[in-house]
Amino acid sequence: MKPTKRLTRYDVYETVYDAVDKLTDPGVELTPSTTMRNAGLDSIDRIELLMTIEEALNVSLKDNCSEDITLAEITDAVWEVVALKQVNHP
Repeated sequence: MKPTKRLTRYDVYETVYDAVDKLTDPGVELTPSTTMRNAGLDSIDRIELLMTIEEALNVSLKDNCSEDITLAEITDAVWEVVALKQVNHP
């Protein structure tokens, strides 16, 4: 069996950033402080975002992605889940 790559915080950031970027209108600048509202994501987009991240990182996330959460906050929350999974399943 081939060992799986351990993800870094940067891997998580790239995954989250790319997922948000795909749902954002062209021309919207994404920064760590960009909120989902400022990125133009409605409630359906936010659900799609969580599903995309879950699939890409093979994790299960809480369905709590408010319009006021920032890109940095989402990354931190996802990293906590990924890091815990990696500790519990080395």
